[in-house]
Amino acid sequence: INSPLQPQNNNMFICNSNKGHQSLPINKSSSPIASTNSYTPSFLIQMQNGQNVNYDIIPFQEIINNCYYLAKNQSGCRYLQKKIQEHPNIASDLIFPVIKDKIIDLTLDAFGNYFIQKVIEYLSLTELNEIFTKYLSVYFLKICFSSHGTRVIQKLLERVYIDEYIMSLFNTLFYPNLLELIVNQNSTHIVIKYVSL
Repeated sequence: INSPLQPQNNNMFICNSNKGHQSLPINKSSSPIASTNSYTPSFLIQMQNGQNVNYDIIPFQEIINNCYYLAKNQSGCRYLQKKIQEHPNIASDLIFPVIKDKIIDLTLDAFGNYFIQKVIEYLSLTELNEIFTKYLSVYFLKICFSSHGTRVIQKLLERVYIDEYIMSLFNTLFYPNLLELIVNQNSTHIVIKYVSL
């Protein structure tokens, strides 16, 4: 079983453009969840090459289909956050189904964590419960100790502290690891957030 944190064997994307198919080598560290059947439009090639991309002229469905890759790019992440702010329903209806299996990777990413925080703001308690039970709880300490992951856990706490069930799940991980969480420079912020709530 492939973990969301383990890179797949493939290190190539296939570009599907009007000019035909061409291979695009991608650094595994920047795209750890690439799969053999991934097709990417030309705007992702521009993004990978550091070129400016006009996201507003890209068909919206392509934006959604490739939001995982956009979220790991500074300008793409900002664009996605802006779109979620303008149309909050897309977080739950369109984006969450696409990114939920990659949520750990995005949570630990320098730009992706901001995207996940924005998505969390607009998800239902059922979806937040799914994030926590299926994904975050498996890598709880790794996420808490990460300078990026700690922000996501704090945002999650802000959303779920009123839900008795999810908080009981959180507490089963939180209390046994409390000392480790307190002494770590990143996870200590989670303890402070927990106490404040």
